[in-house]
Amino acid sequence: MEISFRPARPDDHPAMLALCAKIWDGNDYIPEVWDDWLAEPHGQFTAVMDGETLIGLGKLSLMADGAQKEWWLQGLRIDPAYRGQGIGRQLHEHNMALWHRLGGPGVLRLLTADDNLMVQRLCEQTGFQRLARVIWHRAEALSPSSASDSFRPVAPAEAASLFSTVEPSHLYQHHHRLMSLEGGWSWTELTLARLNQFAERGNAWLWHGRALTLVEPITGEDSGAPTLHLSFVGTTTDDLAGCLRETRTLASRLGRQFVSVTVSADDLILSEVLNAAGFARSWDGSYFIYEISQ
Repeated sequence: MEISFRPARPDDHPAMLALCAKIWDGNDYIPEVWDDWLAEPHGQFTAVMDGETLIGLGKLSLMADGAQKEWWLQGLRIDPAYRGQGIGRQLHEHNMALWHRLGGPGVLRLLTADDNLMVQRLCEQTGFQRLARVIWHRAEALSPSSASDSFRPVAPAEAASLFSTVEPSHLYQHHHRLMSLEGGWSWTELTLARLNQFAERGNAWLWHGRALTLVEPITGEDSGAPTLHLSFVGTTTDDLAGCLRETRTLASRLGRQFVSVTVSADDLILSEVLNAAGFARSWDGSYFIYEISQ
């Protein structure tokens, strides 16, 4: 073998498709984000090569660029024929070296399945701390009613004044100040800059004039149905059940068939509240969020 690493290129597209056809029974998401990942100006989309053959991929993404930068490591793929030979470790160490060189002060996070023991060992051996175990819940949208009027869109000009309502909220306190993106597959700190982005896109809502709710329109993982993902629900513990229940009518108002939310598996209060609001586990698996700082 002649293993090397280089930035991925547009002409890797056919080889990428062939690789991803071997991953997750051909349901890998990388073909859908290929062009976007190639175009990102920060970080690196890495191709793992054996000579001239593409055998792996990995993506280091900049999530937030401030005094404390936030980076996300994702899309680690190794051709099944090459597994068990330490190439995944080499790719992980390559991405870590990139982060140390590009990252500056800040954090690097990643998400891995609870049964992916190889990545968990790599994280623990390279200084990562396990931050949380997260699980997915889903509920059907409810027919529009007067409850759907309990939400109104947040204007961008309001964002700064409303950000003060975030800190006392249950999710902010119990989820390490993080919010979920991309249907729960990436995580970042909820900041004023992030709130502004959601408001500008029309994805920030205010519930009963007091609780921020940040949403993403997505396509459901299993059903392919239009889904409203709750990136953040900014209510106190007492208000959570009511707000979550009424997000189901908001989803219908926005033309979505389902609502999804990704939460800490260790938050027992939230699990009970989700059940009371009509949500159920989407599937049995869970994922770990890992974090390292420099």
